[in-house]
Parts: sequence; C-alpha cells; structure tokens
Amino acid sequence: MDYYEVEDPATRKATIDLARQSRERGWWTKFKDVFGTDSLVGFEEEASVISTWQPVVIPGLLQTEGYAEASVRASLARPSNEVARQVEARMARQDVLEGEQPPTVWAVIDESALRRMPTEDGVAAGQIKHLIDAAENPDNGVTIQVLPFTAGLHPGVSGPFVVLDFPDEMDAPIVYLESRTEGLF
Repeated sequence: MDYYEVEDPATRKATIDLARQSRERGWWTKFKDVFGTDSLVGFEEEASVISTWQPVVIPGLLQTEGYAEASVRASLARPSNEVARQVEARMARQDVLEGEQPPTVWAVIDESALRRMPTEDGVAAGQIKHLIDAAENPDNGVTIQVLPFTAGLHPGVSGPFVVLDFPDEMDAPIVYLESRTEGLF
C-alpha cells in the first residue's frame, strides 16, 4: 500500500481485508478427498440460481441422508468409512440452501428417479416427503418439476447437468456436466 501511495484508510483496510479473504479456504476443501480439486460446490456457494436436471437420481442438494447413503452404496462398493465421508460431504453441501442469501434452486427430476428409490425401510418415503416439503415451502426458493415418462425423448437425454447463474452480471453462467467419475465445466 505504501509502494502505491495508497493513503486513504478505508481503501487500505478494504484491500488488506481482501488479501486476508483470498487466503481463506472454503468449507469444501476439507472434503477434497470426496469432491476433488475441480469441484462444483465452490461455485454453488456463489450462485444466485442453480438449475439442475437429473435423469437417474435425486439432485444432491435435495437428498436426505438416508437417500444419499443408499445412492453412494449403490454407485460403487466402498468401505463404510468412505460411504460415511461421502454422505457427510453431501449433507454439508446442502448448507448453501440455508445461508444468508441462498440460491434459487430449480430442479427437474426424471420420473424414473422417483420410481427407482432405495428399498431400505423408510428411505423412499422420507425422501419423497423431503421433496414435497422443499417444494411447498415458499421461503426456500426451491422449485421441483418432474419430467414424466410420457414426455418421450427430450433435450436432456444426454445426461445430467447443472447451470449456475451468478448475481454479478460480469460473471457468466457456468454449465457443469457430471458423471460418476468426473465433471466438466
């Protein structure tokens, strides 16, 4: 600040605060083993609108703990500690919906995801109730739509995706294409 002859105390303080914030790590960095290095969750934290299409499973932001556990167990054979870690990360990710300025969420879910529910006692009923509660709560900004089988072929047949919009007009939307092994922005 001295080198650039910045003398205004407010500007100095704001610049120093920004420098400190740049070194702060997001909560998701403690889940690097789960999310990897190119994670969607950092962008979710900043998004004002999250639009998601899921043809096979309930979107992670709307999963119950029981559904998340069943989903992780179904995807790959993993030791119990890895399953628990994945579920913990998925539940932590949902905190974005409870923040000061939570994003608006628009989730389109294929009918097959609702019909292909976990068989563990109570998991399916709990997940459906959770979706209904989320959709009926006028304060949370969540919209859920179901694409019925009768819709036939549609533009989303290629697979799941997420579109993130940001409050600053200078930040272009991001599209995230997801698979079980990698993600592409």
